[in-house]
Amino acid sequence: MTRTVIVGGGIGGMALAAFLEQQGEDYVILEQAEAFDRVGYGIALWRNGIAMLEELGVAENVFGEGYLIDRFEIRDSAGDPVTSVDLAPHERMLLAVHRADIHDALRSVVPREKIVMDAAPTGVEMKGDGVKVTAAGKEFAGELLVGADGVHSWVRESVFQQGCEETDTHLWWFWLPEGMTMPDKLALIWVQGSVVIIGKNRHQGLVELGATVRDGQDPEDVLEAAMSEVGGVVEDAYTRVDPDQVFHDTAKRVRLPSWTKDRTVLIGDAAHAVHPITGMGASMALTDAYALAEEIGDGGSVQNIFGRYEARRRPDLKKTRREELFLYRTMYTSSPVFHRVMKSIYPFLPLARYYKRRLRAHL
Repeated sequence: MTRTVIVGGGIGGMALAAFLEQQGEDYVILEQAEAFDRVGYGIALWRNGIAMLEELGVAENVFGEGYLIDRFEIRDSAGDPVTSVDLAPHERMLLAVHRADIHDALRSVVPREKIVMDAAPTGVEMKGDGVKVTAAGKEFAGELLVGADGVHSWVRESVFQQGCEETDTHLWWFWLPEGMTMPDKLALIWVQGSVVIIGKNRHQGLVELGATVRDGQDPEDVLEAAMSEVGGVVEDAYTRVDPDQVFHDTAKRVRLPSWTKDRTVLIGDAAHAVHPITGMGASMALTDAYALAEEIGDGGSVQNIFGRYEARRRPDLKKTRREELFLYRTMYTSSPVFHRVMKSIYPFLPLARYYKRRLRAHL
């Protein structure tokens, strides 16, 4: 019997496998995809997530592909600065990087034979001394089952009988057309009811738009209006990009009273997906993986392992939920009066100190 069966070979699941491998623990990953393709877009990795990559010895590989942010700006729709935050480069607080580059680095320290591809789970059975997962026409038995299968988690829906909740935030991403460049700093353009983030990894620029779409509104109309208001290089890039290369989704949340049940535990977005305005999704998944691997290594009953893990990670989520609420209400406000008030206040907020304190609190 395998000690730990991990469903989901994304960032959280692969990080957990890497930490378990480091500790000499037994595990298997069940991944539904037939192959790991270079999918996804650029993401922000904050200091707590970077620290996890350092623990695994793969941080430099990721830094070689990403772009270290030492300054980011908040601008209004006219392009005028609202405020800026300077981050000391030597502290390596924030990295812009393609999701696939993080995944590749994690996968480099996980033996290929521990990963079962094309293995979407179809059944799970709890027994007194273990759990059995059916996937790819086979049965995989283990002492523990870890759901690391993202916001649409099969494990969460099957074991906890709970899905994810939709929000009114729609998201669009696209890479800049060839030949277009972005500034070295990260820029956040703040439009009433929407936020545009302009960034890049080492090779290519990226635009991400998040916008509030109310009942009765057409998301495409909201997108067009936001692009028109932002204008400049963002609108120019949008008009030049192939529409098929613009990825559209809605932001989702997952809220659970507990991340554990019987012999099952959830990590990452499967457990606690937060609004993307926090920029903490990948960092939290990596930190979850580290904490759970440590608790598995320390031993004890399944209930003790899971209890210690959740006790470690709940305070971090609580902080992130507070930040999520504040950022969502201020950055996505559709009230013109509140938008003007917040725009006048932001320049006087000590954002640099806030972000540094925030990241140290998450470590």
